[in-house]
Amino acid sequence: QSDITFSPDGETIAVSSGHVVQILDARTGRVRSNWNHEHGGPEDNSFISLQRGGQHIAFGDIDGSRLTLYIYETRSGYCVRGPLQVDSMHIASACADFALAFSPLGTFIACGTNDGRTYLWSTTAGENGFIIDDASQGPIRAILFTQDEKHIIVVHSSKFSHYFCVWDI
Repeated sequence: QSDITFSPDGETIAVSSGHVVQILDARTGRVRSNWNHEHGGPEDNSFISLQRGGQHIAFGDIDGSRLTLYIYETRSGYCVRGPLQVDSMHIASACADFALAFSPLGTFIACGTNDGRTYLWSTTAGENGFIIDDASQGPIRAILFTQDEKHIIVVHSSKFSHYFCVWDI
């Protein structure tokens, strides 16, 4: 599976395909770095998110019922944090409905899954901050932090409904 994302400042594009990550300058299209990440499961159900400024990239992977995140430096491909893991019988790796986001200041990273749960980690400690279990609302399609990092907005969407909720961090 492939994924593509812009950094929040619009300066950097990240492209992930299989185990290859390319970091590009958004204005010129010039490749800033190109590297292979050493992590990921055999099903390669992966997704990415860039931190503001493009210095770090989060790479998420689903392998069976395990969700694993790593944070890499975008220039070198060096893994600075990880693995951050969650084992859940509810995560279905065959479904690629996941959302991944850094908070504006890079303090947190959140991952929303197809089972309706949102997992939040501290990027410095690497510990699970909390899990928002709102599974009754359907798969999570998007995650957004407020600029002050005090709230997280989680968007659920199913075939027949759309729902969002604002949670205190």
